[in-house]
Amino acid sequence: IIWIIDLIAVILVNGDEFSASTLIKQATTMTFPYWINWYLKIQVIAYILFYIAYKLFKKNSDIVLVVLTIISVGVMYILGLDVYWWNTIMCFGFGSVLAERKDLVLKKIKSANKYILLAASLVAFVVLFILGINHCKITTISSIAFCVFVTLLVFAFKFKSKIINFIGNISLEIYLWHLVLLKLLFKDNKNIMNLNINLLLFFVLAIGLAY
Repeated sequence: IIWIIDLIAVILVNGDEFSASTLIKQATTMTFPYWINWYLKIQVIAYILFYIAYKLFKKNSDIVLVVLTIISVGVMYILGLDVYWWNTIMCFGFGSVLAERKDLVLKKIKSANKYILLAASLVAFVVLFILGINHCKITTISSIAFCVFVTLLVFAFKFKSKIINFIGNISLEIYLWHLVLLKLLFKDNKNIMNLNINLLLFFVLAIGLAY
């Protein structure tokens, strides 16, 4: 459904840049719209790996998923796929390990100095992110470092907020909607006033559609 909406959006915004035959061909082969094609496919790949790991392996399925994800990253790199195909997919495996071993992770965090852990993970992310600007392979590690920081932050400090819980419950849907909204609302924004209005409109629409 999201893909169809994105397809309509790209035709409305950039339809004049493509011939009718090109639009039909790319739409039927699901290689269009170009700006969302990759991340829909990468989600499909991630859940295929998830199915294999948890269906075929009864023990340590999360570790198997991590191994399969590492292999998939290697394959994507060898095939020459652009960095955005594989630089954050490892976070999927990390999330699986975290979900399976939540109690152990919580125990480790409680037994350590949470402030030192938070500071170390934040510094690691910032350093790796900067290094990753010129060395794309490092972005895979920096994305995991960011996940570690956010995880430690959430586990170390129990945030009690209905707003945060609400956003968390629809975060995937917001993620699925955000690209098409960005493309539609920010095609040409030289006027600061229009930019601010569109930014507000973006958040309202993203949350509303996700909900």
